Amino acid sequence: MTFPYHTFTIVNSVRGNYPVATVIDPPINEEQAAIQEAEKNDHPEAIYIADLMPGPRIANEALGSFMIDWGNLETALHALFKLLLGVDEPRSRAVLHGRSGRALRDLILNLAKVTLDAEAQSALLALTDRFDRINSKRNTIVHGIWTVEIVLYGKSGRVIGQASIIRQLEPVSDTEFDALHNPKNQALRAKHLYTIKRIHAVMRDARALTADVQKFTVALGAL
Repeated sequence: MTFPYHTFTIVNSVRGNYPVATVIDPPINEEQAAIQEAEKNDHPEAIYIADLMPGPRIANEALGSFMIDWGNLETALHALFKLLLGVDEPRSRAVLHGRSGRALRDLILNLAKVTLDAEAQSALLALTDRFDRINSKRNTIVHGIWTVEIVLYGKSGRVIGQASIIRQLEPVSDTEFDALHNPKNQALRAKHLYTIKRIHAVMRDARALTADVQKFTVALGAL
């Protein structure tokens, strides 16, 4: 298969006395792919990156599903904003046009100061705090690039390769970029790297918050 992602990174986690692994870069076209396939018997110990790579479907499905969940969350916040502003749908859309993320959150909180009592404001602030946490993760997921991280490790006298699809937002600093693919730098990796599993976790958080915002809006409308 040819390489469907922007980049890949090799993390060498081999410990102990193991032979040096020959890592074969992924082919850039079908001709190279055919040559690699024909040469595999001559290099039985080599690690072919192309063979480790998962297909792009799982990555595309995760990103697409996340965008749907994010859209549903913003729709729920739009409904809350409309209720707080006390206008019809066209006027609400006109005010919100081009505003999302933190700008949307700030509008809602400002309206709450002049429309809600202290108890309701406190409940709303808890919801918007959750929104802030999801929004910061959303920025990495949406604006990052797909990359494949390949970890080399030793097992039964051989060097084995294992690949993971990761959504990566590259840091500006060269020092941070070099440190990003050291498994020991967990805090930095958590900020800039999202596996498919982590993306699904953010999706669950977004769905739960959407439901809670909808409940809050319904409760306000019944007062």
